[in-house]
Amino acid sequence: MIKTILLLVKGSEESFKAAQGAIDLAKMSGAKIVALNIISPAVIKVMHKVLKKTESEAYVDLSEDGWKYLYAIEEMAKDQGVSIVLEQEEGILEKTVLECAKNCKADVVVLGRETKKRTALQPPHKLLSMVLDYLTIPVYIV
Repeated sequence: MIKTILLLVKGSEESFKAAQGAIDLAKMSGAKIVALNIISPAVIKVMHKVLKKTESEAYVDLSEDGWKYLYAIEEMAKDQGVSIVLEQEEGILEKTVLECAKNCKADVVVLGRETKKRTALQPPHKLLSMVLDYLTIPVYIV
């Protein structure tokens, strides 16, 4: 029985597709969704170096962008009668997903499928590899 769905929200169109998949699953099972956006310290450092922003400015930009996606997904869920909780955390992506899945007692994790084309020389989606290796709950890739 599915009671809690952990939805990973990234600043991308894949997040909306994943959100709709999580909402559909929640409607069928009566589950609540925990929508999680993660602010990566590594991305903050890159923004600092490349965009010449202070780390504080980079954090604020990422935080605001994350909340924009979270609120849009919250609206989607509420419009369809689905219970949703929003969370935004700063941390290493892989570790934070594992911790949140454990803390919220998730029964399934929903991820958006990457739409970027990869060559044979590029590594697989790092988060997907981690999720499949370390999570003991099902992963739904939309």
